[in-house]
Amino acid sequence: MQLSGFEPGAMDLLVRYDWPDNYSQFKHVLQELTILSSGHYILTHDVADLLARERRMHRRSQNPSEGFTFAGQTMEEITRIIVQQAVNANGGNQSLTAKQLGISRTTLWRMLNQGEDTK
Repeated sequence: MQLSGFEPGAMDLLVRYDWPDNYSQFKHVLQELTILSSGHYILTHDVADLLARERRMHRRSQNPSEGFTFAGQTMEEITRIIVQQAVNANGGNQSLTAKQLGISRTTLWRMLNQGEDTK
């Protein structure tokens, strides 16, 4: 089935969202929404649910010691939170982050873009 667009409320939620992780987060969210969609339109409730999860993950990556627990999180979500926290701590410098984590830049890129190839 091919997507035709967004419900008006869905588009409004996307436009009003802060996008703290900018383009990469926006791209990831759009890809997830296309996977979640079972009809011709991306639904408002799907966008609301996904953006709520994104807010929680971003808040946790910014304040990892404030009651953070891995309970209820998938391995993909946990990895993404930890990797994003490391990128943020290094001011967005991916080379430094990869070195700190003991992984290659390619592996870091894959981790940051995890889930985008599942389409």
